[in-house]
Amino acid sequence: MKTGIHGMNKEIESLEPLAEKAWGMVWSRLSHERTSLFYDFASSTEHDLRFEYFPTQGDIARQVPNPNGWGTGMEDSTITGGVLLACVCDRYDATKDLETLRPAAARIFAGLHLCGTKSRAEGFVLRSVSPQDGASYYIETSRDQLTHYAHGLWRYYHSPLSTERERAMMRDLIAALCRRLERYIVPERNYHFCKENDEPGRYDKMWNVDPHEVARLPMIYGVGWELTGDEHWNKLYRSYVGEALKQAATLRPDEQDWCYALFQHQVSLEVLASLSGETEEMRKAWSQQMCQLGQSLARYVRTIRDYAPIDLAQLKRELREPTLVDDGGYMCNEVPALKMERPLRELGEALLIKLMANLALDEEDVRHLSYALTAVDYEKAFCCYMLYPQAAYWRYRANLARETLKRGGVAKNKPAKIGCNKNNIR
Repeated sequence: MKTGIHGMNKEIESLEPLAEKAWGMVWSRLSHERTSLFYDFASSTEHDLRFEYFPTQGDIARQVPNPNGWGTGMEDSTITGGVLLACVCDRYDATKDLETLRPAAARIFAGLHLCGTKSRAEGFVLRSVSPQDGASYYIETSRDQLTHYAHGLWRYYHSPLSTERERAMMRDLIAALCRRLERYIVPERNYHFCKENDEPGRYDKMWNVDPHEVARLPMIYGVGWELTGDEHWNKLYRSYVGEALKQAATLRPDEQDWCYALFQHQVSLEVLASLSGETEEMRKAWSQQMCQLGQSLARYVRTIRDYAPIDLAQLKRELREPTLVDDGGYMCNEVPALKMERPLRELGEALLIKLMANLALDEEDVRHLSYALTAVDYEKAFCCYMLYPQAAYWRYRANLARETLKRGGVAKNKPAKIGCNKNNIR
């Protein structure tokens, strides 16, 4: 039965209590006050034991099981922090709740600041820092971490949630990252960002890469230019952006196995389509690519049908007695229990891709988002993937609020901008 756009808006707004519960679980179960970071998973309902199976200081010092910390719970804190910071900005745009959201945003930013300054190497962005001691870390990062790090800073910088002191800190962070990129992303290093010890990493190549990765480097230089006003970063941005636009246009979304790669591409495009100093023609070209990407994601939305809640007992067994597998020379903890949660992430990423392009959600999208927020037992939710559906929820609400504001603040249930074509590019 068709509900119409007004009915869909009401249905999504009715999900707010569940989004609020998901929000609470992300904070209470996955964050740690010592680092202000959010970890990949927890393994206990007891607060003090939720990170009991994380690597020890000795493990991390030996870079065990691998230099990326894959499978340890310390793999993606910077990605999660960047996504969560953007989510908080969207939630503010939807609610204007400055009192609640400013301290939340400040804490998320503190974690990203830690990851951007803790390394001995200037401009190196860590994946995470150990909750056990607030100091130990793995020495390899990735372009995925850098993408969400820069995007989160960019969103927060332009949000009323950030203070002038924090904006000054962000200018320092992005300038340091850009300086490292300038030194390392060169032909002599085969365009690798490199580990902290200067060895090439597995997934840190920033140029001469696939179409869904090619926008990352100019995006970061673009953020550096916009936040600092330094024309040097503008020149570097312009030395890459034209070629990136051409290569990104060859992307075939149906050839990607994982939605996260497309989501990170869209994150980069959102910045490039919004840079205030860029030409309208270039911004429209990037916006058109955003729209095209957003129209081809139904298969990822539908993966939520395969969602099954995580089995905590199984997760504990797999962490207590890890099975190590060889991934191209890196030994990794295999944690199959976490794979049960992946549909939550893919649904959220797919909807965020659409919403970032200002495309309207259809009835199937809304039905699946509703199912994702409803199906999770938040008292037994232990994985960071529960962040993504709530991020999509708040982006929808933010789009709705922005559109209402543009229309003069008249009807509460006006839809976000519908469609995306050559006559309707945001």
